[in-house]
Amino acid sequence: MFRPKAEGLVTILPNRTTLVTPFEIEEFPKYISALDLIQRAVTRLAALYRTESDLARIRKADDTYKGLHMAIAHAANNAYFIGYYERLLGEGQRLLHLRFDYTVSSPSTTKPGRDHADIIDAIAR
Repeated sequence: MFRPKAEGLVTILPNRTTLVTPFEIEEFPKYISALDLIQRAVTRLAALYRTESDLARIRKADDTYKGLHMAIAHAANNAYFIGYYERLLGEGQRLLHLRFDYTVSSPSTTKPGRDHADIIDAIAR
């Protein structure tokens, strides 16, 4: 029970009742801003500090969304970013279970998420 609480997934009330922490829809823009900022920082640091073995792990993890992004985070070699990024990715997984009608208006984002191949290539260079 400690890990879900530490990750903000559950709330323990004073009477010891445990509830799934609700996601406040008005917080969604803040979530997107935080995710975008952390994702850029982690990717940039990974490009600077990755080793060849990090790059091999990143390429191997490309088939799983969270696996890929956590491999990139570990290559960034910053424990603070790894923890924050993992929490934000966990929040994103929770959001996937909600039903949103979301239209992406930017022509640069034609698919949900970023193009992983482009991210991996940028880190490799």
